[in-house]
Amino acid sequence: MCFSVRSSLHHRLWAKKNPSYNFIFLHATNMLSNLFRSADLDAQFACYLKQAASEIPSKPLLQVREQVTNLGVNTLLSYRKFCATVTSSGQLILPEALKLLPLYTLALIKSTGLRTDGRIDDRSFWINYVSSLSTPLAIPLVYPRMLAVHDANSKDEGSVIPVTIPLSSEHINNEGVYFLENGEDGLVYVGDSVYPDILQQLFSVSSVEAIPSQVA
Repeated sequence: MCFSVRSSLHHRLWAKKNPSYNFIFLHATNMLSNLFRSADLDAQFACYLKQAASEIPSKPLLQVREQVTNLGVNTLLSYRKFCATVTSSGQLILPEALKLLPLYTLALIKSTGLRTDGRIDDRSFWINYVSSLSTPLAIPLVYPRMLAVHDANSKDEGSVIPVTIPLSSEHINNEGVYFLENGEDGLVYVGDSVYPDILQQLFSVSSVEAIPSQVA
């Protein structure tokens, strides 16, 4: 077990100095397999994201893209080399906690900040936005969340927000209404055959044609 203490001293006008302390407790291990087993995918990807954003202004974009790819490859190669029990050359071996890391790494390379055909002002905004982005929003920024809005009332699970579904056409049908969001922008997709009662409940209209294409 490792312990870390950080102290801060706050100065207030017409008041005494107020110290504050932050304590962090971390588990330590001498086995690399335990490190992969307890890996935090959100935190690791957030580090990849912020590192890429910080290097874009000072390095060629293609070099930053290559570094992002190498980060993911080297992480998974280390697991295969030092932790995996099966070493068949034709078998893809991924740690359970990081099995989606290749998908998110590819999404990062295709994101606004690392696209080679992107506009410089869009990339500049992306860099500044990422610099202060919280960890829970790192993955959705490059791999958006999709919700089946028409199923919101069909499941009694104690939550109004429906569960996210994979970003695949296999999970979309013409009778559904879907919401795609990345923490910054949102897009609503309405199928051509949505039932009128669902449209009335969600948009207060009876036909798809009556739904406005943009909402400020």
